[in-house]
Amino acid sequence: MSLRLTKEVVDDILRRNEGLEFDTEYSRRNFRQFTHYKVTDGKILEYVSGKSSWADSHFNEMYECDIDKVRRLIRIFSEKFGVEL
Repeated sequence: MSLRLTKEVVDDILRRNEGLEFDTEYSRRNFRQFTHYKVTDGKILEYVSGKSSWADSHFNEMYECDIDKVRRLIRIFSEKFGVEL
């Protein structure tokens, strides 16, 4: 049976993982992106930076993940969150 990621369950997982940080990297021929995730105050902050082959194509942005993105991250990185799905 699979764990349902209701709002209450997600809130509990985030509370238990306060301070968790992890990184991902994506790279292809002319593109590179680094993403740093941080659990803080019951939400996940996503810091994204990267560049492509164009000279002026650098980017560096920060987002607060919405509930759908948080659920996806918990499913993909369940081991980091200490959750069995």
